[in-house]
Amino acid sequence: MEILKKSGLAADVVSTEAEFNAKLEQEGYALQAKDGRTYGFTDGTNVYLNPAFFGSRKGLSTPIHEFGHLGIIATKKINAPLYNRGIELIKQTGIFKEVSEHPEYARGTEESRAQEALTR
Repeated sequence: MEILKKSGLAADVVSTEAEFNAKLEQEGYALQAKDGRTYGFTDGTNVYLNPAFFGSRKGLSTPIHEFGHLGIIATKKINAPLYNRGIELIKQTGIFKEVSEHPEYARGTEESRAQEALTR
C-alpha cells in the first residue's frame, strides 16, 4: 500500500475505522459489493479503505481497485482521447453490462458505470 500512497494519485489514504465509517455515512458513499459489504471507495481525491477486511483477499485487491478509479480520472485529464477510447471499448463488454445491472451503479451515469467497469 505504501507504493500506492507514493503514486501521488490520492491526497490521502484513510484506513481507520472511525474515519472510514464517518465518510461512509455521508450521502453518495453507500456503494456495496454483491455481498452487501463496503470494502473501500474514493471521493475522487482520497481513498477510503475498510480496515475490517485487511488481510483478506478483498482487503488486498480493494486498494488497487480504488486507485484504479483515480488513475482513470487522471487519464481523462491528461489524455482525453485515450480515456474516451477506453470508455468506448469497455461499454462493449460483459463487465459493463454487469456493472450497469447492479442496483447501486444502475442509477449512475453511463460514464460512471463505464469507469467502474474499467477498474475491474
